[in-house]
Amino acid sequence: MAYGAKIFNSSGQVVIDDGDPAYLLSQQFTTSGTSIGSGLFLHSFSAMPELPLPAFVNLPVGAFLGGASSGFTSSLSSLTFLSLKPANDLPNPTGYDVVFYNAASQKTWVASESVSVLNAYATIPVNGSFSSDADYVSLLTRLPYFTLTGGSVSASLTTGVVRSSASTYSWQARYSGNGPPIQVGPYPVSCMFAKSS
Repeated sequence: MAYGAKIFNSSGQVVIDDGDPAYLLSQQFTTSGTSIGSGLFLHSFSAMPELPLPAFVNLPVGAFLGGASSGFTSSLSSLTFLSLKPANDLPNPTGYDVVFYNAASQKTWVASESVSVLNAYATIPVNGSFSSDADYVSLLTRLPYFTLTGGSVSASLTTGVVRSSASTYSWQARYSGNGPPIQVGPYPVSCMFAKSS
């Protein structure tokens, strides 16, 4: 390596690399959702201090998290988000610190900031599940799902995941209102997972 720094874990895997910017904690915040019926709450992007993409959401066992064009839907009226940004998008540190830069003089890691350690990534098939004991999930998929119910009105569903047990996340779709009389979807759901400890 001619420039920068790498940090390896005990298995010889690179966990910090100046060539790959780390995503660091930008903000942690809690939102209060608005009821949209059927036991779901909309957590609108407009009510958040910054656009949290990617964002990890603390999801307890039994809770649902789905995507919406204007935010997130959930069975929980309150959600805690960890909003992440690339290291170079965060302000320069002040005082004593350790900072890694790449060859373009961009910050790639800052010691004083909290880093997101990815526990797992999965694309969960329709009606499928994924084994993970992570307590934070980042929903990467926001595809529409409309299903025919007969007549001139169909159902619009929000797709996402439910934490069905302490070690399992399952694909799920929940009714979120009326939709156009067409069939669109269902589609798999892609997620990242992280642990708080």
